[in-house]
Amino acid sequence: MSAVVQLAEPAADGETAWLARRGLSWGASEIATLLVALGRRPMESLPAWAQPDARVTRQSRSVPRLIAQKAGVLPPRKRGKPAARGLALEPRLVALWAQLVARGQARGAEALAVDASTVQHAGELLPREMLPLVDRHCPRLSCTPDVWCRDVLGGLLVVDMKCSVKPYADRYQTCPPHYVLQLHAQMAVCGAEARRSWRASGGARSGLTSLASPQARSARGRSSATTR
Repeated sequence: MSAVVQLAEPAADGETAWLARRGLSWGASEIATLLVALGRRPMESLPAWAQPDARVTRQSRSVPRLIAQKAGVLPPRKRGKPAARGLALEPRLVALWAQLVARGQARGAEALAVDASTVQHAGELLPREMLPLVDRHCPRLSCTPDVWCRDVLGGLLVVDMKCSVKPYADRYQTCPPHYVLQLHAQMAVCGAEARRSWRASGGARSGLTSLASPQARSARGRSSATTR
């Protein structure tokens, strides 16, 4: 004799359900906006598309929009068409990066340490209902990783995929600072040892890599990455 128990009604809109769960914590991609909203970083440190969430509006009741969203005063903004397209392209971008890693053609010296056989798109491994992941040491911090992979020594790496119209390298010469904060937060949630952001833009590809500095390592010893 066997029984099947349904724990919850299936969500009609997976994106809405994910946003609701994410609303209970600060997502890794929200950390840069949160720091601006709290006055810890200047507004110009954010890209234009993220700045509205760091600003006070009439509807947000005298607090930055992001904080009003977390308090339930305002609904979270849904993904725009460019963000939705970037999300749809993620699996293809991961597969392309994995091929470049396997051939030793991925940009960045750190890519040489990646075990190409371990690169997998996170969306293919974890059901959407299990996301976002929550930091066990700081439950108010969460993340929805793009990629799972390990280095040749078995260490877990955080890899983030970005699709952009304008090449990041032309403006920043390295991983943009708001993405650095996102990756550091992902490292904390996942207990990863290094991070890497890789983007595709206008048919050109470039790796944007920056290992965590000693000052950015987890105080609990969960990250052991060093600069090179």
